[in-house]
Amino acid sequence: MEKQWTIYRTIKGYERYEISIHGQVRNRITKRVLKPFLIGAGFEAVILSDKNKVKKTLYVHQLVAKAFINNPGLPEINHIDEVKTNNHISNLEWCTRAYNCRYGTRGQRISRSRKRTEALARL
Repeated sequence: MEKQWTIYRTIKGYERYEISIHGQVRNRITKRVLKPFLIGAGFEAVILSDKNKVKKTLYVHQLVAKAFINNPGLPEINHIDEVKTNNHISNLEWCTRAYNCRYGTRGQRISRSRKRTEALARL
């Protein structure tokens, strides 16, 4: 069986950790992979400690994008396949807020939700 290689980069501000192109966060010394948890609207996050042992919750998709994707000055990150837990480098892109809001099926899902709410209100 062929061994697969994964590219890792050190996380800026959290030099004891590194992030992979697949969205795995691990301790650089022990090589222990941290288990992400769901936060907010279903995004994966991890808790990292800086050199002063101050803990902070960080989104995994933001760590991947900041480490591997050149940002042309855009403020947000879009999940291309709309799966918020798919943090692979190939599924992420920097974008504007307007683009992120209009992307994919989001508008259709909001419209269906509003129609459902209005129908329930009429009952």
